Amino acid sequence: MCEVLWEHAVVDGDYSDAPVPEDASEDVLRCYDEGHYHHYGEDLVVVWTDHEESRRLRASAFGK
Repeated sequence: MCEVLWEHAVVDGDYSDAPVPEDASEDVLRCYDEGHYHHYGEDLVVVWTDHEESRRLRASAFGK
């Protein structure tokens, strides 16, 4: 099994998702570890979920 840091963001009704690149800088990874990250000029809160919670959230928001 391969683990990937994947961000899902919903800001003002706009949704995006993408994997965090394997070569992400230490500063970017430190932000995630500290509980926030920057997304198109916004400083957002990181919410860590396990696989089941991620699946539940995705299904409730997007029906998938």
